Amino acid sequence: AKQILHDTKHALPELLTHQQKNKHKDGLQVVRGEEGLALCFLDVVTSLSKGDVFYQISSAKDQPFVDSLVPAEYRPIRDGKELERRAITTRYVAEHKQPRLERSMRYIEESDAVFEHNVIQFIYGSKVSLLDFNTLTGTIIDNQAVADFQKSIFLTLYKRLSA
Repeated sequence: AKQILHDTKHALPELLTHQQKNKHKDGLQVVRGEEGLALCFLDVVTSLSKGDVFYQISSAKDQPFVDSLVPAEYRPIRDGKELERRAITTRYVAEHKQPRLERSMRYIEESDAVFEHNVIQFIYGSKVSLLDFNTLTGTIIDNQAVADFQKSIFLTLYKRLSA
């Protein structure tokens, strides 16, 4: 009985450490259709806390169509939480947006063919989501290392682009 008690006392801290490491499971979610892309927009604002920052890279080819997929509750939640946005996009996308104090944008030049994919990437909290408007497919990756990696790439590019 003493040996069992001894073994339990030594195993318990290790089990607690293991449990804490696994508390946040990494995940991958793939959604399809207009409803799926709408879910991706909502995931950004519902996953973040008041005052958080999220990052967006947009190469949308049809901004009015993209805007039509944004759920009605997205903007009230975003604004209510006072979320700050940093965006990298083309001037075409920017022309369709209202200026906002909580959003700062940097621009890729039209000559850069790299921005002709019709995709939006969001980086927020521990997540990265990719919205493909060609196939109406959204992918949400919940992995802190991947999110940190993408945020680093975003901030490096963001610093180098003109406002």
